[in-house]
Amino acid sequence: MDKRFVWATEDIFKDTEEWNRVYAEIEGKIDFSEFKGKLGNAEDFLACMKKQEDLGRVVEKLGVYAMMLHDGDTRNSEYDALVSRVTTLSVKFGEKTAFI
Repeated sequence: MDKRFVWATEDIFKDTEEWNRVYAEIEGKIDFSEFKGKLGNAEDFLACMKKQEDLGRVVEKLGVYAMMLHDGDTRNSEYDALVSRVTTLSVKFGEKTAFI
């Protein structure tokens, strides 16, 4: 296929190795327990919202990359695995932030 008709996923992540590194990094940061019971304080609330936004953007970026690879070649089981992993990460993120 002509390269101009293929998504430039390398603009999102260089490759799946980088995607895996960022995934592991974010997976280790999805903990919002320090904010439970403290959202009545304006400073804590702002810090929580900033963390949620920052991590949420990265989770979304991971998802977009995985889905683009998958949609570009639905026969590739590695891409299926990336989609499954980021779906699981998104669920975890939702669970950890549900109290907000």
